[in-house]
Amino acid sequence: MTPYKSLGIYTFPSSWKAWQVGRALVKITRAYGLRPLPGVGGKVNAKAAWNRDHRHAEVRLMCNPKAEGATWHQDGDNTSGANMKHQLVLWADRMPTQFRVGDQVYQAKPCELVVVDNLACYHRRPPEAEGRRRSFRQRCL
Repeated sequence: MTPYKSLGIYTFPSSWKAWQVGRALVKITRAYGLRPLPGVGGKVNAKAAWNRDHRHAEVRLMCNPKAEGATWHQDGDNTSGANMKHQLVLWADRMPTQFRVGDQVYQAKPCELVVVDNLACYHRRPPEAEGRRRSFRQRCL
């Protein structure tokens, strides 16, 4: 059984804009009753193409294989004062996030919007992911 729950497949519009994807995915998470995490849940990606700190949501356009996130981690594990007890909502158009429980590795499908308990497993961006990769993350209750 996978550690995440699928909220469905989201395919982005042909005239892709980061803010369109961010707003659409936040609307979906709200429809499922997920609320943005209050306070600090981990590092904020100020370089994201679109981000809303008060919603704990961001959309990234590019993927640097050497950037943070390529090793197994839990959000907030290296942020002082972070609340690590939250749900992560993740989406990527290709090379989706990988999840590890024990020695088992799971991976969502491309364009699949998933929610996972941050403390139930570790996750990472796939090591072979690089270049143009559109992704979304939101920390929720």
